[in-house]
Amino acid sequence: MSLFDQQLLTVPELAGYLRVSTGTVYRNLKQWPHIRITDTDVRFSESNVEAILALKTKTPTPPRAGRSRIPKERK
Repeated sequence: MSLFDQQLLTVPELAGYLRVSTGTVYRNLKQWPHIRITDTDVRFSESNVEAILALKTKTPTPPRAGRSRIPKERK
């Protein structure tokens, strides 16, 4: 699928989709892939959104063996 076949999201649309503020989107422009239409107009393609989600998705680390998560009673 080419870029021209994808729907382009505006900053407010992406913010709504990610459930963050537009300020958060603007603050992360340097780290998030985007398409700059003009100096003040930015768009995000479907593949951009997938990349952003991949950047922000964390895999939980399993607990290390031999360590109890239950605190010991103090005497």
